[in-house]
Amino acid sequence: MAGFACPFTCAQKLVLPLVSLNFLFWVISLGGLGSLQYLCTEPFNNTGYLSGVRGLSPVHLTCSRVYSYYWWIVALEFIVLCGLALTIAGGHLSAMRLAWTGLLAVATALCTQAADTFLTINSVQHYQSGLELHTSRGAAAGFIMTATINMLLLLVVGAESKESANCPYNKREQAEGEERA
Repeated sequence: MAGFACPFTCAQKLVLPLVSLNFLFWVISLGGLGSLQYLCTEPFNNTGYLSGVRGLSPVHLTCSRVYSYYWWIVALEFIVLCGLALTIAGGHLSAMRLAWTGLLAVATALCTQAADTFLTINSVQHYQSGLELHTSRGAAAGFIMTATINMLLLLVVGAESKESANCPYNKREQAEGEERA
């Protein structure tokens, strides 16, 4: 496959810097979520008082269960960022454009949901002052910035240009499809 690497288009040259910037924003969301997890005390009896917060369960959960879904979102974003960086470094972005567009769409939706949760958690008395307030805002800021760069990456990765249509890999796939028909 190395012989089929396509030249980068102008838009695709933006992908690696955007992934690098997004990694920095991912670290902010990781730090905010980690701090919230650290500040969570057992027993975390959130029965009823988290009922107005979208995304968190209003039933009694342990600290590790309260934030487990958001840890999964952070892990997924890390995998997407690393995979996209390796794909662009290998020169195979045009061949895998559709797959990365789908993964970025899912990661963007999940980061947006996480940002919404950590923005609305400030309506709960426990999170309205002190370190809890600042860490929830930090997590929200990290997820907002990550989702924003993910949206830009969706546009850049999803854009098809004339250069990618002339890619030898795409021509080879097109010829094989015509032979089968």
